[in-house]
Amino acid sequence: GRCFILKKSNQLLSGLLVIEDFPKVYAMFSGRKQGKFASSSEIYLLWAIIKKYAQENFQEFDLLGAMVPSIAKIKLELGGKLVRSDKIYYFRSSVHRILFHFLVSRRQKRRLL
Repeated sequence: GRCFILKKSNQLLSGLLVIEDFPKVYAMFSGRKQGKFASSSEIYLLWAIIKKYAQENFQEFDLLGAMVPSIAKIKLELGGKLVRSDKIYYFRSSVHRILFHFLVSRRQKRRLL
């Protein structure tokens, strides 16, 4: 893993912990300092990291904030696709598994209409 930070005048504005596993990149933790000068620092840091890893031929980025419009815009502008990744691999009973798959298929049918 690597830790990336963004500083301005020796003041830490934001940071991001990245786990690398070629061809995937995972962001495990990010944060930013509150204040008017640091409001977009986290978005800029994500942009710089995505660009850096894209130049190193990494292909999958599981970073933070895909539902935040400004971060999603950065990901799309750099040639990425937003893909849902919330999956459940274990069910306590077969009834829960069947209900879950029924609800998922029902939602997918609504999106297609």
